[in-house]
Amino acid sequence: MAILVSFDGIDGCGKTTTIQHFKSKLENLDLRDKGINRLLRVANTKLIGTTDESIAFRKLVLDGKLSKHEEALGFLYHATYFYRQWIKEHQGNYDFILIDRSRASFYAYQIFGRGFQEYMPMYTSICGEDDATMEMNYFYIKGNKAKHKEMIIKERNELDFFESMDSSFHAKVYNGFEDYMARQKSVISISSEQIEQDYGPGIDIFLKHAYDAFYNRFVANFKLPE
Repeated sequence: MAILVSFDGIDGCGKTTTIQHFKSKLENLDLRDKGINRLLRVANTKLIGTTDESIAFRKLVLDGKLSKHEEALGFLYHATYFYRQWIKEHQGNYDFILIDRSRASFYAYQIFGRGFQEYMPMYTSICGEDDATMEMNYFYIKGNKAKHKEMIIKERNELDFFESMDSSFHAKVYNGFEDYMARQKSVISISSEQIEQDYGPGIDIFLKHAYDAFYNRFVANFKLPE
């Protein structure tokens, strides 16, 4: 069964870049010294964006066609399908499944950020059932909060879509991720700001330290199933 690792953090913190880097590194590892005489099988997937239906849903969100409540419920629906159906069907085909976002995003953006507390009982019930049947590991990237909004607007030119990304909303989302990760059992937490402070700026520096942390946790003692 594949080791499941979700990559979480605010928009623009580097999840997609990190996953792509990790996938390439993992797929080229020589593990013969560990008695593994083949390359690792690694899947790179998204919580929202794996199925045609979730891709269509994401487009509706980006186009501003859904209300905030419709977006929240749609996100939870597609995320639940991913956990219960996609992972179930594919976990036996890989050694690692690297997932761009987990339901931590729903918790951070919808429950904390937008204050949709009415969805908390439904969210807790669904997650409780899934957590009992699978082991999700978390790689939490703490991005630069101060630069976040400016970078997203510049990169995507989607000022209208990010109109709610004021400092108050952003602080709530960040606190949501912090709260969520503090409740999980298996978390690697890595701060881009701390790495920059300790070792200097640069994406290559960040990726090296991020991958080293990942390797030490998940790969150093990796064994194939008996």
